[in-house]
Amino acid sequence: DALTGKMTLALDLGEKGVTKVNGMLRIKRNKVIQMSITPLLGIEVARAIITTDSAFLYDKVNKHYMATSLSSLSTLLPIMPTIGNIQSIILGRPFVLGKEDITAQDYNRFKIENAQQNWIMTPQKQPGVASYLFAFDNLILTETAGWQEGGKMQVSCTYQDHTDVAQHILPSVIKATLQSNDASYTAHITYYSASFDTPTTITQLPSRGYKKTSFSELFKSLLK
Repeated sequence: DALTGKMTLALDLGEKGVTKVNGMLRIKRNKVIQMSITPLLGIEVARAIITTDSAFLYDKVNKHYMATSLSSLSTLLPIMPTIGNIQSIILGRPFVLGKEDITAQDYNRFKIENAQQNWIMTPQKQPGVASYLFAFDNLILTETAGWQEGGKMQVSCTYQDHTDVAQHILPSVIKATLQSNDASYTAHITYYSASFDTPTTITQLPSRGYKKTSFSELFKSLLK
């Protein structure tokens, strides 16, 4: 029900180059996700928190923060996931869009086809104007992808170097790509330490002493 993982994050911003940092990921199943960015000496400079209905991003250096509802992000993403869906993407697991957990019966909602060396699993009925799929190699999830009809935006996560962590199969390397008509961003996440079901404390920072700003402005300040 809980995951704690240490990682390195390399964010490719195209012409702006690649930014590399260390970080800590904490998850409480279907409740909250926290990612801390610690580039130097383990000192936290930024924190992102996702709850069941909201998302928060804190710049602890410049004392700025952003807060928004998950529903408001539907204009930015081709597919609006639940927190359970987001956790499944991070852990490299299949999911049913809009459901926190996938059951054995839920696999009847998908069709499975062979494509060269992979098996492709797609919903029998795609949700609205967006679509998603999963690719497997020997029953191991290797890719999750989603896209808007017409190709306005595409999101994909590929998974490599799977390891057994306390009887959980976890990808050690994740490549996440967001591509739109205007820009393309890629993040490479490498876990070098992970543990399940260990005591995990997740703390939301108080807004007092922080200036509220937009996501775009906060993102720019973090990359300076």
